[in-house]
Amino acid sequence: MTGPWPGPGLLEGALLHALRLLPVAVLGPFLGGPLAPPVVKVALGAGAGLAAFGLAGCPPSAETGLALLAPAARELTLGA
Repeated sequence: MTGPWPGPGLLEGALLHALRLLPVAVLGPFLGGPLAPPVVKVALGAGAGLAAFGLAGCPPSAETGLALLAPAARELTLGA
């Protein structure tokens, strides 16, 4: 495995990936629609984000703490 597993920056990188996948998990009707509880959908988005970060093999995020807010806001608003 070439990814940073479980190295530094794992949590931050997984968070950014989860923020990109969270709208799909929450709004996707194929994941249970209104029958699935929101907690399950958020957990599914977070788990998929962690898996995507682990499989991507990209370098860990350098941002921590308050510096992580700008990339997180960008992911929530633009998805890029």
